Formats: sequence, C-alpha cells, structure tokens
Amino acid sequence: LQGYCIQPINSQDALPTKQVNCIFQDKEGYVWFGTAEGLCRYDGYSLKTYKSSYLTPNVLNGNIVNCITEDNRGRLWIGTTLGLTVFDKRSGSFRQIDYPPLCNNFVNTLFYSGKDQLWIGTENGLFLYNEWENTFRVFLTDAKDQTTISGNRVRAICEATDGNLWIGVWSNGLC
Repeated sequence: LQGYCIQPINSQDALPTKQVNCIFQDKEGYVWFGTAEGLCRYDGYSLKTYKSSYLTPNVLNGNIVNCITEDNRGRLWIGTTLGLTVFDKRSGSFRQIDYPPLCNNFVNTLFYSGKDQLWIGTENGLFLYNEWENTFRVFLTDAKDQTTISGNRVRAICEATDGNLWIGVWSNGLC
C-alpha cells in the first residue's frame, strides 16, 4: 500500500463493532459504514451511529447492515439481514419498506439505476422497486426457463455503460 495514507478513526469515535460489511460515500461527501451493529456516518471528524434498540425500535429493520446506496433525491437505501430501510438524510427519518417478500429477507446488494429504479439482490431472488408507482417485480430462477436469472442468491449488481445489468449469483455465475 505504498503511496497511500492509512489512518484509523480516532478511538473516541470508535465504530460500534469491528465488523464492517460495506462502505459508501454519499453525494455530500459523508462516508457511511454498514456494520454488524448499525449504520455509521463519518464526517471526517466524528462518527454518528444509527441503530434500532428498545429505545429506538424503528430506525433499522435489522442492525446488521450489508449494503448502502443513494437515490437521486439524496436518500440512503439500506439493506440489512432483515429487509430494506430508506433514510431521508434531510429529515433524519427512517422508513422500513413493508413488502412481504422483502421483510425478513437477507438483502445482499443494492443498485439504484438512473431510471429511478432500485434493484435489490437478496438470498431469495432479485427485486425491482419502482417508487413512483410503488410496485415491485420479482425475478426468480426457474430451471425450466433459460430466460430467468441463474440463481436466487443474488450477491452483486452492476450496470454497464450500455445500460445492461450484470447480476452476480452465488454459485451460479453471472446473468
């Protein structure tokens, strides 16, 4: 790592756990850490942690944060081991997405497309959420249909410059 400056966060601003699952920098420059004990925001000086507890039960639907992305309105979408939460940074409010197939579903990856669509990769399939229409589409594997995704354990989503999506699936490659 020659040529790079590695500097730990001040111990007074310690993360709630040493398990960091993801790192995301938002459009305002804040760095967000998804940990095994909540969502943390770092402003370059101090760390703020958001997590659900008996005092604040409706912050996250699960404190194990696996992935984070940002939409065109500056809101954060947070995937946890128990589903999906959206955080409005301006108001400071959290809203858990109440769609039964996503509730208690392990969210592995998120991708917000330029078409105002949120792709959600889970242990139980791929979901496409259109917030303006408040609709979900579910994509599941079907061994009898070669046009379906190659597996239901979706781990990675990336959009190519031509607009096509690449979907990484656990033990079943790409589709």
